[in-house]
Amino acid sequence: MGLFDRKNCDICGNKIGMLGNRKLEDGNLCKDCAAKLSPHFSERRHATVNEIRQQLLYREANKRDVAAFTTTRSWGSLSSMLRIDDNTGRFTVTTTRDMIEENPDILPLSDVTNAVLDISESRSEITHRGPDGRMIPDDPPRYSYRYDFYVRIYVNHPYFDDLRVRLNPSTVKVDEPAMTPPPGPMAVGRNAPGRPVVSRTVVNAAVRPRPFNPHEDPEYVRFAAMGDEVVDMLKNPVPQQTFVQQAAQNLMQNIARAIIRPSDEAAQDEAAQEPAPAPAFKFCPNCGQKLDGPSRFCPNCGQKLGD
Repeated sequence: MGLFDRKNCDICGNKIGMLGNRKLEDGNLCKDCAAKLSPHFSERRHATVNEIRQQLLYREANKRDVAAFTTTRSWGSLSSMLRIDDNTGRFTVTTTRDMIEENPDILPLSDVTNAVLDISESRSEITHRGPDGRMIPDDPPRYSYRYDFYVRIYVNHPYFDDLRVRLNPSTVKVDEPAMTPPPGPMAVGRNAPGRPVVSRTVVNAAVRPRPFNPHEDPEYVRFAAMGDEVVDMLKNPVPQQTFVQQAAQNLMQNIARAIIRPSDEAAQDEAAQEPAPAPAFKFCPNCGQKLDGPSRFCPNCGQKLGD
């Protein structure tokens, strides 16, 4: 075979275009089959044809997990988002809105072996345009800082060792503020008529209230705290209750309280429904006449009655 002869994909059997071959350790892979592999898989050149077949079977089964996945918590943005399903104790990292089309790897939280916050920082000197049109640095020099916040998730998985999610939707930019200009001459003394103004010039020095720290910027603080929260959650996963689970728990608690300890209102209703005791009547021991009220003698036969 010539060097530029077209090859067949060892997975699907289709012809591979001039620039579409993805080399395997013992074969060839077309770009369409390669697109079905896990986006976190980086050992393709060292994988065998049989290993690629096994991974594609796993990726096909993963579609069922994606269809059953419900996002209950998330961090990041649409281009890089960590999603948690508290109903099943699983997570995934997505890069698009359409999870069905993307088919991201769905992993149990128990597969996480470690998680770390990785803050990427870069610094550049701030310049301005001089009288001759050239860009010159400020004097004294000041800098512009750029930050991106990533959480690297290490996992126990057959096809990759780690995933990475970016928390901030766009790069956090923090510019060092310019130093405040020195104050002008200050006049002291009394401006009374006929008296000269006594003045003194304050030392011509730049004034900065406190040392500049870019890590105190509100956006930096927000995403650093978010990263710590995500790392702690991944290291110590405690599933949160969903709305349905919380509602069911509240219902069971209310039923238990009603059975064990009825409310005062329920007790009052039960008391109101109880029949009133029948009034007690007296009868004459001699003739049996019914006595309607207290009396010392029977109105029928005159028998003396006891107390």
